[in-house]
Amino acid sequence: MSTDRTWRVIQWATGNVGSRALRMVIEHPRMELAGLWVSSAEKAGKDAGELCGLGPTGVTATNSLEEIAALDADCVLFMPQGTDWDALCTLLASGKNVVTTRETFIIPQ
Repeated sequence: MSTDRTWRVIQWATGNVGSRALRMVIEHPRMELAGLWVSSAEKAGKDAGELCGLGPTGVTATNSLEEIAALDADCVLFMPQGTDWDALCTLLASGKNVVTTRETFIIPQ
C-alpha cells in the first residue's frame, strides 16, 4: 500500500471538539475534506472553512444524513453532542469507517 495516499474525511458536527478536528482535517496535507455535517439549519449552506475560522474550502455544510451517506469518503469523524445511533448505523452501512470522541464508546455504561 502506498504511503502517499490522501484520505477523504467527513467531519460530523462543529462544536468545541468538532470544529478543532475540522481545522486539522482542512490543514492536513494527506487529508481531503469530503463533507461536513452540521446540526443547525443556520450552519447548513456555509463553507466549512468559515465555520472553523479558516478560509473557504469549497465544501458546503449540510444537515442531511442522506447527503453525507452518499459521499465518497474513507472516514467520518463522528463528534456530535449525543450519539445518534440511527445516523451512526447509516454511516457504517454506507461503507465508511467511523472514528468518534463520544464517551459512549470509551466509557461503557
